[in-house]
Amino acid sequence: MHTNIIIINTTPLRNNNLAIKLAVSLMLVCQLVSFSQNNKIDSLQNSLKTTKNDTTKVNSLNNLSNQLEELGNYNESLNYGNTALVLSKKLNYKKGIAISYYNIGSISYRKGDYPKALEYYNYALKISTEILYKVGMSDSYRKIGNIFYYQQNYKLALENFLNALKIAEELKDKNKILYALQNIGSVYFIKNDCRNALNYYNKSLTISIESKNLKGIAYSYTNIGNSYHLLYKFDLALKNYLASLKIKNELGDKRGVAFTSIEIASTYTQLKQFKNAAEYIYKGLNTALEIGEKELIKNSYKNLVELDSTTNNWKDAFKHQKIFNLYKDSLINEESTSKIAQLEFDKKETELKTEQDKKNTIYKAEQSKKELEIKNQKLIKNAFIIGAVLLLGLVFFAFKNLKQSNRTNTLIISQKLETEKQKAIVEEKQKEIIESIQYAKRIQNALLPQDKYIERKLNELNK
Repeated sequence: MHTNIIIINTTPLRNNNLAIKLAVSLMLVCQLVSFSQNNKIDSLQNSLKTTKNDTTKVNSLNNLSNQLEELGNYNESLNYGNTALVLSKKLNYKKGIAISYYNIGSISYRKGDYPKALEYYNYALKISTEILYKVGMSDSYRKIGNIFYYQQNYKLALENFLNALKIAEELKDKNKILYALQNIGSVYFIKNDCRNALNYYNKSLTISIESKNLKGIAYSYTNIGNSYHLLYKFDLALKNYLASLKIKNELGDKRGVAFTSIEIASTYTQLKQFKNAAEYIYKGLNTALEIGEKELIKNSYKNLVELDSTTNNWKDAFKHQKIFNLYKDSLINEESTSKIAQLEFDKKETELKTEQDKKNTIYKAEQSKKELEIKNQKLIKNAFIIGAVLLLGLVFFAFKNLKQSNRTNTLIISQKLETEKQKAIVEEKQKEIIESIQYAKRIQNALLPQDKYIERKLNELNK
């Protein structure tokens, strides 16, 4: 048994009339979804013809890559993904870079190239974490978990799935929550713990129905079918598988069609309906070969070996076993390479972190130096401004004092001149008075006898 770890779960249909009605409704809805998806691709391709080389174009390229990958057009999807990556780097658009790495990783994952897928998913996770792009973080954790799951490292798979669930719950994104729940259920499923597996599948089913996620519903049928298959309830498993396949066909989900067809074939083999088993094995194998997914090709040949052995077709069983072993060995080698790649990536990350820490230390030192220089410059600038203000103040007050002093001096000089003028006038008056007195005295002297004369005459009389 091989569990699908992409999405959701559900219970088998017990009411035939309800089953028919639901199947018809889903078929109509799926046709609309498929038509809408093709229209979206056409619309995105047309928009690229007029869009400038900016972030809008990056987003369109990444959307196209994702849509085409969902339809199994991996080569075309990869072209758009690489174009988006180149443009994102040119624009230094980190979110676009993260999504491009994620899309390219998904294509490598689909093709069974797990080392390359892991490398790109780790790049996407690193950049998403740096810019706190939680959608990218949740998706990357989930896909990295998928790779560890296929490498049978269930501990690391579960850790990554739980990280994806935690972030999805923070985002309150129902689709991402149901994907993470389904993945966690798959870990329990592979450990033969069907009770816990079905518990997580049922939780994801509820969310899938609430969010009307058709793909989620389809994968729910598949995973519930897997659980019933593990419990040897083959009739119930088959009902869920067939319901899932119908939706996946309408959605154009080639990978889902291949996966579910293989599981239906295995169930028919258990029910000893060998003709139906052969029909669905080859349907699954041809679809897997068409999209180039090695894991599904390997599983197809494994089921062929099981069918050949059950029907005593030993010749074909031997031939198919050899092909199965080739794909198995190829995937094992890729897994080994993936582990080495992960170790090298971790080493490189450590080196980059150490180098970044050094750069951060240098940067902080330079920043501190720059901040100190700026601070000193500000102090000098402020001191200059204060000095200039003080100088201007001093000049102003000096000018004011000088002006006041000039006014005072002018007043003093004026007063002095006035005083001197008044003094000159007084002196002139005094001179005039003295001259008048002297003149009067001269007149007096001229008119009156002199003292000696009078004295002589008096002496004469006395004799």
